[in-house]
Amino acid sequence: MEQYLGCADDQRDKQLNNLQFIIYGYTVALKQHQLGEPTEDFLSDFAHSLRKKFGGSMSTGPIAAIRRESKNDEVAWSRFWILVWEFSKSLGMDKQA
Repeated sequence: MEQYLGCADDQRDKQLNNLQFIIYGYTVALKQHQLGEPTEDFLSDFAHSLRKKFGGSMSTGPIAAIRRESKNDEVAWSRFWILVWEFSKSLGMDKQA
């Protein structure tokens, strides 16, 4: 993962921060180029789904919320991918080729 997120696997805090920026950039690119995806604003829609699950504010973004709900960044890292998979499945993305 280091080559993509710019940090070693023992720096999950930095990886999670960088991942949020990458997802934000991807969302902006999708809007700019009018590319079709199951959700036009992943971070916002993902945050909305997490608000239903965790309650509370999502004003700092979904990754920060997952970090708050996890005992440490290693747990947050694993939990992020599980929650993304669940969110993708709720959008029917698991059925796409």
